[in-house]
Amino acid sequence: MRKFLFSVLSLVTTISLVTPSLALAAASSESETSQVQTLEEKQAQNEQTYSYTFKGIKFTGNQKLSEKRLEQLYQGILLETGQKNKVVKPNINDPGGGGAEVIIGPIYKHYDNGMEREVAKAIVAYLLKKLPSKVTDSFLVNWTAIRLSGWVDDAMGDTYVGAWGWKVEDSDDECTYYYETVVHYEDDSYKKPLDVQYYETDRRYW
Repeated sequence: MRKFLFSVLSLVTTISLVTPSLALAAASSESETSQVQTLEEKQAQNEQTYSYTFKGIKFTGNQKLSEKRLEQLYQGILLETGQKNKVVKPNINDPGGGGAEVIIGPIYKHYDNGMEREVAKAIVAYLLKKLPSKVTDSFLVNWTAIRLSGWVDDAMGDTYVGAWGWKVEDSDDECTYYYETVVHYEDDSYKKPLDVQYYETDRRYW
């Protein structure tokens, strides 16, 4: 009987010592995850941006674009709903050659204030099925959510966006570039683009 009581006391003591350690480890893991997310949010906010106005539409993104690339991006937003895997040919006067191809999408969403992050998560989860990315999913969600938040603040109501992933094969650079493109539209017809945000997710040299 004494042995049994001693075993029970030993087990209780062991559990009491181990449980706080497990709780501390879990809390530490959550804290580290939170710190990473906070760091990625700051990085997304401080990401350098480049802005252009092309044919009356503002384009903003994380990499410089040539006039040829702007033309390709502009042609991309003219695609009709559901026309994925369609090649967007560059200006015929462009001596560089090459073209752009939508590899996933488009996907269309509408949202109001407070729903930006959920919509950003849905867009990124969808696009990264086929769009290679050198940044983490959470970073791209943060970057996208920041853009969506700016648009909903301007709209003061329902905001309509479209998004797709595309690639550009540039024979001059001997490189394939991959982009996430998110477009702010005037209304639920998704016909009149107001603003375009793009993010170069990856590049692969030949």
